Amino acid sequence: MVRRQARQTLAIAVVFAIGAPVVALFHHDTGTWLPLHVFLVGGVLAAISGAAPMLAVTWSASPAPSAVLAGVQRWVLACGAVAITVGRETGHTPLVAFGGTAVMVALVLLGVILLTIRRHVTTTRYMPAIDAYLVAVVLGIGGSAL
Repeated sequence: MVRRQARQTLAIAVVFAIGAPVVALFHHDTGTWLPLHVFLVGGVLAAISGAAPMLAVTWSASPAPSAVLAGVQRWVLACGAVAITVGRETGHTPLVAFGGTAVMVALVLLGVILLTIRRHVTTTRYMPAIDAYLVAVVLGIGGSAL
């Protein structure tokens, strides 16, 4: 189950990673900001959102997180990344704010997923890695808020 969730999330990450150089080829008003954010917010953050729970479940022998929760997290992140980039490119500030909020919500949901995995661990050997993921999520939420 968790591998299916990761595969679906990583597919979204690939779309954003391929989309970043593609959008760089077209005329846009934000310079390198647009492809950089398509790649980092859409691609890298989606890859982290797919890989971190998969690794945490594998390491801890925990049950997979809820497929619904993982799906909501995945699509909130993707929609947030699109909203931020489209809003910034078009100068539509409320859309940027909506997208930023969606990305922060996606990070909170990732934190909930990781906490759920941590709560059900049967092998504690890799708990420090899961805790580090949680610290990174909290820092990511703070960075997004800034």
